[in-house]
Amino acid sequence: MSKKILMYMHAGSGNHGCEAIVNSTCHLLVTDEENKEQQGTVDKTEQTELSVLTNDQTEDERYSLGGLCNLIQEQKLQEHFLAHVLYYGYRKLTGDRESFLAYKYRKAGRLSDYDLALSIGGDNYCYDNMLEDLMLSNNLFHKKGLKTILLGCSIEPELLKRPDIVADLKSYAHIITRESITTNALKHAGIEQVTQLPDPAFSLTPVFRNLPPEFVPGNTIGINVSPMIMDYEAKGQTGIVWDNYVTLMQYILEKTTYHVALITHVVWERNDDRKTLAELHSYFENERRVLLIGDHSCEELKGYISECRFFVG
Repeated sequence: MSKKILMYMHAGSGNHGCEAIVNSTCHLLVTDEENKEQQGTVDKTEQTELSVLTNDQTEDERYSLGGLCNLIQEQKLQEHFLAHVLYYGYRKLTGDRESFLAYKYRKAGRLSDYDLALSIGGDNYCYDNMLEDLMLSNNLFHKKGLKTILLGCSIEPELLKRPDIVADLKSYAHIITRESITTNALKHAGIEQVTQLPDPAFSLTPVFRNLPPEFVPGNTIGINVSPMIMDYEAKGQTGIVWDNYVTLMQYILEKTTYHVALITHVVWERNDDRKTLAELHSYFENERRVLLIGDHSCEELKGYISECRFFVG
């Protein structure tokens, strides 16, 4: 008899951090099962079936998740006018706040058929526009009889001043944090079902490609900067992120023998690191020690980062 695990809140592999979390979590769960089989502590006829609700199945198949797990494309209510009208009316009449998510997750089949729902944590709870879906999803799965686990998360301590957030987090069967700030904040808020472990992505197996000649293993500093970071600049300080990265790179080039690799992390149209990194690369176009690493899977990107002296991202 198989155990069915459903992972959710996965935004798609165009964010290679999201890709890395799903990739490494799948491998960790499979490895754990194989170890138990070897130790004779689990029935070999039992298998774990891993499914992932994804915002973009096409992205996942383009990179490393195709064939690794069962990819389930989320239904996007805003793309289906009639369904949007019907569900909006239903929600108004009944007050069923989870109905939008029930539609969104419809392709997963009967949610009650799953044994566990795993919220792919990351920094999801750090974004205001994700909080409602996180809480409603957690509640929806509980109504269907599933235990939920929040995996590999970071949570702003200030957020835990909200009683609704604390109540939501207390309803998880377990929370696995990835650093001590979140761990301490959760326990201070009276949330005890917490274990601290490194982000699953740290267990990701790197894939190595032929390094370009400008990339000197052990003597290259990896750098990433995104348009999103620039969007968070304080008022009156427009351009300060750019200025600081330029200053950093100038210092490296003038004061050290290190090379610089500009390494991509997110390639979404609305937030594409390649645009910012290409501008930095162009600014230093006469510097042979600066190179631009294009888009790759999370495993390949980890291969590049693993060859760096250190990485700033």
